[in-house]
Amino acid sequence: MPSRASFEDLSVELVEVVVSQLDHKDCCNLRLVSTQIAAKASQGHFRSFFYNKKVELSSRKQLEGFVSNTGIGRLGCLVRKLTLEYVLPPLNPDTADADNDGVLPQDVAEWLAQGFENIKVYSNRGRLESLILRVEREGVELTEAASWPDPPIGPHEAIWSTAEWVLRTTSVAMEISGIFIKHLDIFNSVLRCSIGCDRLAPAIEDLDLSASLGTLKQLSLSLSDHEHCDASDAEAHSLAAGDRNSKAICHFLELCPQLEILELHWYRLSYESTEARNRERHFFDQVADSVRLPLLRSLSLRGIHVNEKGLRTFFSHTPLLSKLNMEEIHMQAGRFQDVFRSVLPRLDSLHLDNLWEDMLIYFDAPGEPHFPSSGRGKQGTNEITRYGMDARAPIKFLRVPGRALGSAAASNWRRRRSRRYGPG
Repeated sequence: MPSRASFEDLSVELVEVVVSQLDHKDCCNLRLVSTQIAAKASQGHFRSFFYNKKVELSSRKQLEGFVSNTGIGRLGCLVRKLTLEYVLPPLNPDTADADNDGVLPQDVAEWLAQGFENIKVYSNRGRLESLILRVEREGVELTEAASWPDPPIGPHEAIWSTAEWVLRTTSVAMEISGIFIKHLDIFNSVLRCSIGCDRLAPAIEDLDLSASLGTLKQLSLSLSDHEHCDASDAEAHSLAAGDRNSKAICHFLELCPQLEILELHWYRLSYESTEARNRERHFFDQVADSVRLPLLRSLSLRGIHVNEKGLRTFFSHTPLLSKLNMEEIHMQAGRFQDVFRSVLPRLDSLHLDNLWEDMLIYFDAPGEPHFPSSGRGKQGTNEITRYGMDARAPIKFLRVPGRALGSAAASNWRRRRSRRYGPG
C-alpha cells in the first residue's frame, strides 16, 4: 500500500501558495512544525513581512531588537523601508505608556549605526530603499483625514528640538555605517513636525555624509521658519541670519547631486514677519541660483514662496523634469502663467493646488472651487491634475473677484491649510 503524502512532501511552490493566505503570526506557527516546512515556508510571502520596519528611538527594546534582527542570517536584514520614530510622552502623564523603557541618547546612534552596517553587509541589496524620520506625541493621531479640532500636541518647541536630535542622531549613524539610501524622508510624512531651517546645519555639522547622501535618488524634506528666539536678539531676526539659514538649505541639497525626485515642504511657525523670516521663506530663490540637480525628474513644492525668475532658472537647469507638483505656492514677483508656458511642453504629470499671486488663482478647467465666493461669473477651480498629453496643454487662468463667503467649505479649507502649513 503506497504511503500517504504529507504536507512536508508538497513542493516549495505549493507551500508558498498556502503561506500567501496567512498572516505573519500564522506563518510563524507553520514554520515551527518542522525544519523542512520552515525552509519551504520562508520564501517570498513570508520574507515580505520584513520589508517594512518601524523602530521607536525611545525604546531600548526595539533598538536592541533592530540590531539583533538585522544580524548575519537573520531575516530582519531584508528591510527595505525603515521608519525611525521618536514618540514624545503624552501631555497627560497619567496616560503614559509604562512599557516605554527609554534609552540613553548617546547609545541610540551606536545601535542605529550597527543596524545600518548589518543591512549594508548582510542584505542582498546592501542598502535601504527608504529611510523615514518622524516625531509624534504618544496618544495623538494627527492625519489629513482627522476631524477638527486637532488634538493638542503641546508647544511646538518640544517637537522641533526632538526633530533636530533625531536628524542629528540618524546622521551620525549614517556617517559611521556609510549606509546607502535611495529615499530619505525628513519629517515630510508627518503633520506638524519639521526641521527648523536654522537647525539643519547643526544637525549635520562636521559629518561626512557623502556615502549616504551622495547616492540619494529621492529626498523629501519638511522645513520651517527658524525657532522662536528672544525679541531682543537683533542678529537672529536680521537679514544676515535669514540668508545664512537659506544657504544651509542650499548646502544640504548640494550634498545630494544625484537626486531624481525632490519634495520640499515649508511650515510657518507664526504670523510674525521679520527680515530673517522673510528671507528664509524665500529660500527657493537661492536654491534656484546655486543648486544644480541635472538628473531631477520630479519636483514637489508645498508651502513655498517663489518668484518667476527663480522658477525659470531652476527649470532651465533641470532638463529631465517631467513631473511637477505645486501646492500652496506664493508668487512674490512675476506670473505663473509665464513660467508654465516654458515648462509645460516637457511634462507628463502636473498637479496644481492653491496657487497665489496677489490673490488665489482660479483655473478655467473642469472642477469646483474650494469654497464659494462673492464674485460673479464663472468661478473655475483652484486645483488641476493632468497626465500625459493633457499635462502639456496650455493652462487657462480666471480672475475671480470678491471674497470667500462664510461656509463650511471655506472653514474646512482654512483648517486644512493651517494643519499642513501652519498659521498664516
